[in-house]
Amino acid sequence: MDETIHLKISKTIEDLIPSYLDNRKKDIVSLNNALDQENLDFIQGVAHKLKGSGGGYGFDAISDIGRTMEISAKEKNKKKIKDAINALTQYLENICITYE
Repeated sequence: MDETIHLKISKTIEDLIPSYLDNRKKDIVSLNNALDQENLDFIQGVAHKLKGSGGGYGFDAISDIGRTMEISAKEKNKKKIKDAINALTQYLENICITYE
């Protein structure tokens, strides 16, 4: 059973968070499609953006997952890429945000 991940995010960016998270959910679909097509360059690009953006919105785990995925894409390790996509999916499904 997955545990809820509680996060505290600044109220100053509260209005940006829903669209940011929606876009990450769209990334999951794109990443899975790219993996099916073995488009590792695309995956590496998306992963790089995840790595760079997550922490700025208070989602350090998204940055960590992006970092892992980017390295895995460079290494052409499809299993690790799939594991990272699954980790991102689980993370997004289990976060609970409190704005302060």
